[in-house]
Amino acid sequence: MSSGHSTWPVTMCIYNLPPWLCMKRKYIIMPIIIQGPKQPGNDIDVYLIPLVEDLKLLWKKEGVPVWDEDKQEEFNLRALLFVTINDWLALSNLSGQSNKGYKACTHCMDETESTYLKHCRKVVYMGHRRFILLKAMTHACTVNVYDSTDKKSLRLTRAWYRLRHLVRGKWRERLRRKFKFPCAKQKQGTNLCGYYVCEYCHCLVDQIITTRELDFIRMRDNLITHKEFIAAVQEQLMGFINEQILDPKGEFYYDGNTIHMSLASEIATTTTSKS
Repeated sequence: MSSGHSTWPVTMCIYNLPPWLCMKRKYIIMPIIIQGPKQPGNDIDVYLIPLVEDLKLLWKKEGVPVWDEDKQEEFNLRALLFVTINDWLALSNLSGQSNKGYKACTHCMDETESTYLKHCRKVVYMGHRRFILLKAMTHACTVNVYDSTDKKSLRLTRAWYRLRHLVRGKWRERLRRKFKFPCAKQKQGTNLCGYYVCEYCHCLVDQIITTRELDFIRMRDNLITHKEFIAAVQEQLMGFINEQILDPKGEFYYDGNTIHMSLASEIATTTTSKS
């Protein structure tokens, strides 16, 4: 049955309880229940004011005096709001940020890439996932970014932070990123970034083998149409799968029961030499 009535409960969990208890029903508190018949929308903050005031009181240094029945003594209770869990619709009401329209992504915000389809009358987000090539030089704390779309909205700060804390070494606090490299760019509105990354890899590998300097990363001139671009990537990918993964003699072959022969021989040789 469908119903036009909307009720919004607000529940709270005590996270300093053991994991096997904090999600039990008897330890979940429901301080507020917002009756319908309609959803509160942006007016939800009016209903949350009493709860916010109580949380602010519990956050103060002196806290709130509470009686401990187990120890038979009084103590000062303090609390903080650790995290909020809500659906996508309530996120906009609670945060005050729009989650629809041209800037709907709550992470990209003003950098959200969106396009309006006039025939469908809707906004779509096409540029959030793309292939890029990163050439990292950890000794120099520098990464070269080869991006066929030539966009600088690349977030490597978190990855660099984890590397500095997980791998021992003398690292700079900030990662230097270089974007302006002479490489071919794809046409606007196309989704050929994967193919361009493959071509970048071919050129850079050839540079390493021949030790020649690259003045510009070019694309193959014999491929003109988009279908030929995509077919070239598919051909390379299927060739790699057939020769290196499915073929028993391939480097990455694994039948599910035994280790690859060359890998097994390397392990045996290493074990024998160590023993």
